Amino acid sequence: SLDAVLLTVPGSGILSANPAACRMFGRTEEELRRLRREDFVDPNDPNYPRLLAERREHGLAAGELTLRRGDGTTFAAEVSSVVFTDTQGNPRSSMIIRDISARRQIEQALQAERERLEFVIQAAEMGAWEWNVQTGQTVFNEYWATMLGYTLEELRPCNYAIWARL
Repeated sequence: SLDAVLLTVPGSGILSANPAACRMFGRTEEELRRLRREDFVDPNDPNYPRLLAERREHGLAAGELTLRRGDGTTFAAEVSSVVFTDTQGNPRSSMIIRDISARRQIEQALQAERERLEFVIQAAEMGAWEWNVQTGQTVFNEYWATMLGYTLEELRPCNYAIWARL
């Protein structure tokens, strides 16, 4: 798997880790087996107590957590975990972890670009607008609204299909 996979004892430690987990955390499997949960999960992450409680209550949980690599750096991860009983009747849990830090960087860059574009549109001294094909939402500037005989507040709730008829 390209994702990290850990086999653990719930509330205790790691029994085994796949090679992707070793690469993701920058540790050997032996090093990972010596860790406590708090050694690789950021205890200040607000999702941490909620996901633990969810797994205790329902036997499974999924969500995003901030995790810590062997060098101390943190990264955003999607984590899913399920509790089960092995063939000897021992409680076990499996965890699948996907590093989403690159996706987060792209999302932040896209948000910054959206904000820049909105600023440019609002600052333009001519009628300007931008239509988002995926959402159908449109951003207008004040000049465009004035040219159409509306206020910005009147045009904001409109999507392209509505104002294109004006």
